Amino acid sequence: MTRKIGIARLRTKYIYVVTTIKFGYKYKSRHRHADGLYHSYRRRTHPSQKKYFSTLDQRTWGWFEKLEDAKKAIQENGEDMYENSYSYAVIERIAEGFMGGEETPREWWFKWKGTWKEGGGISAKYKPDLKPSGYHNVYFFGLDC
Repeated sequence: MTRKIGIARLRTKYIYVVTTIKFGYKYKSRHRHADGLYHSYRRRTHPSQKKYFSTLDQRTWGWFEKLEDAKKAIQENGEDMYENSYSYAVIERIAEGFMGGEETPREWWFKWKGTWKEGGGISAKYKPDLKPSGYHNVYFFGLDC
């Protein structure tokens, strides 16, 4: 892909960022706390709290110059990315420059699927999957600060 900068055209450089994500439910407080914020909790602490789907944790593992290398790292669970916790992994193709620049990143989603085998360890791995509903307009998981 190319983009115009003045008269010259520059070729856009991309990296493929690998991030693992744990989704789950939280309970939102309907009342402001003494610090002025509305807090969210993993467990319901009051009957008036509303349940909602959210990211509970995420971890960016690294970046690759080639999509094939990023996919291989996820499918082989390189560096034990799953950590018995992160059920989703995403590869985001991010253009050089500022986050949220000219284009939305392309994404490849994976979900941890499988079960424990008695005496044989785990027979599971990340397999291609769809982006969780409710997150179709959320991007740049790997650059979240």
